[in-house]
Amino acid sequence: MAAKVIIRIDDIGDKYDFYELRDWFNSKYPKIPVSFYVVYSHYQYRWGKKAWLQIKDTLLKNKWEIGGHTRNHHHLPKLSDEKLKDEVVNNIKDIQSELNSVGLDYKITSFAYPYGEFDDRVKKIMKQSGIIYGLTYTTEENYKTQIRIPEEDLFETNVSCNATGTLKDWNQRFKDVFDNKGIYILCLHTSHWNRGRNRKNLKRLFKSRSIKELYVSLSRFFKYIFKKSTHQMWKILSEHIDFILGHSDVQFITFKDLI
Repeated sequence: MAAKVIIRIDDIGDKYDFYELRDWFNSKYPKIPVSFYVVYSHYQYRWGKKAWLQIKDTLLKNKWEIGGHTRNHHHLPKLSDEKLKDEVVNNIKDIQSELNSVGLDYKITSFAYPYGEFDDRVKKIMKQSGIIYGLTYTTEENYKTQIRIPEEDLFETNVSCNATGTLKDWNQRFKDVFDNKGIYILCLHTSHWNRGRNRKNLKRLFKSRSIKELYVSLSRFFKYIFKKSTHQMWKILSEHIDFILGHSDVQFITFKDLI
């Protein structure tokens, strides 16, 4: 039986985060599907019809999966019932409606909790919204313990590796799951890596088409201008994927493929 690997990407906050993620995988691993989770879905200036058309194309041609991640990336257990519903339910509606507007009838079936935080109210609203997999992550010590999806409660699906530590750590966590014939879930925040590349942040400034988009681009540029380049993280990811591919009979899937 093939070992299964899911690459989960949180915090995709605008079209540029998506473009850079898609372009990197298309250039290096075009046959590997990705499960990515969208935030700020209600801001048109962050997305736009062209972006949703390209997302549609990637979902269909590359077999990627898109999922919810709330509208504003709040700590869900701290919200009122009304605000919690707005953050979760409307995030799901935003994404599905935008895809429907470009000709794709798509049902979101997995949702990544911001900061990995949830409570019984969060799990209840997931069930009511038709979500099958609620995605969390816990402490560093527990990342490597998620070898099998918890069939008794799919709304507490953890990760195997949260992209912390060295390449050796990543590889060992994969090996632990591989040896136990489990599902390896790698959780990444590549949007943070993109934002640390100021050459691209500068290009976004000049490409801004509205005051709101210009403000976001300016904020991003000055926030990361003195931050160390994150190019090394992409290099580690590439070497880690190559390590996984070096094992026989490995299958890359999405959470949607598990349904």
